Amino acid sequence: MEPTEPIEEDKQLPGYDKVAAYLGQLEAGRRVSPNTLAAKRADLLAYLRWAQRQQLSPFDTTHKRLRLYLADMDRAQYAKSTMNRRLSSLKGMFRWLSEQDSSREDPASVLSGPKLPKRLPHALRQTETEALLAVNRQLIDDDPANARALRNQAFLEMVYGCGLRISEAAGLALTSVSFEGGTVKVLGKGSKERIVPVYPLALETLARYLQSGRPQLAEKAQRGERALFLSSRGRPMSANALRLVFNEAKQAAGLPDHYTPHDLRHAFATDLLTGGADLRSVQELLGHSSLSTTQVYTHITPDHIAEVYRRAHPRAQ
Repeated sequence: MEPTEPIEEDKQLPGYDKVAAYLGQLEAGRRVSPNTLAAKRADLLAYLRWAQRQQLSPFDTTHKRLRLYLADMDRAQYAKSTMNRRLSSLKGMFRWLSEQDSSREDPASVLSGPKLPKRLPHALRQTETEALLAVNRQLIDDDPANARALRNQAFLEMVYGCGLRISEAAGLALTSVSFEGGTVKVLGKGSKERIVPVYPLALETLARYLQSGRPQLAEKAQRGERALFLSSRGRPMSANALRLVFNEAKQAAGLPDHYTPHDLRHAFATDLLTGGADLRSVQELLGHSSLSTTQVYTHITPDHIAEVYRRAHPRAQ
């Protein structure tokens, strides 16, 4: 497994100064999230190490040599998704280099990665979602002052109620939620903001957490901490920490191991479409930049789509 952070040896790699400058500009401009920045760093360092092993100049190169890099990853049986992500990172790097020097060609611009098979998203069935959301609810019934259970329940209700990515949930602040408007302001991919309605039960659960749970957790927090979800040490919860919360509830509910927090987001989209929501609205709620990304959910709600067709088409009556 490639390290994500540069070690001292990496800083001696030919081309490292260019990579550091590129990543520094991305970070300064806040054009990518910390997670995306870490992934790009890991991808570009992996390429520099490969170029050094091949005794090649990493950035004074040709598209044929870059194809050798892709071929080597293929021979090493890297996942196609990994190959595509690394190629995407390289394309961004070479595009930036050509922007800095208009006389420089961009050899990565003509490359394309391996085609990925279309995967239908997993989604929790409604009975499974109910089982997941019942876990912490029972703990709260047993002990209404259980700060950890109050927080975990609020987190799960918000993910399912708003279709949040795990990173979006981790980024929520106290000011993100409008109880008066019944909405939450979400900072999504590419730092794009969207406003998502929140159903009353989720708001009620969140209010209980803010009233009875978060103050207990905030006792150890730094003064003025504004993160919505706090750890037992009073620190903002990371995406990984919230993933553990989901996994605990999943195991307690007896759900399959392969489920992830993102599958709860999938359940949000699937249940909306099954309930009659239009695709364009679901796109907006999920924060998808392209409708084609949202359309994948029509493949996992075929019975609903067929029923809508039968009801709506004049010749299908």
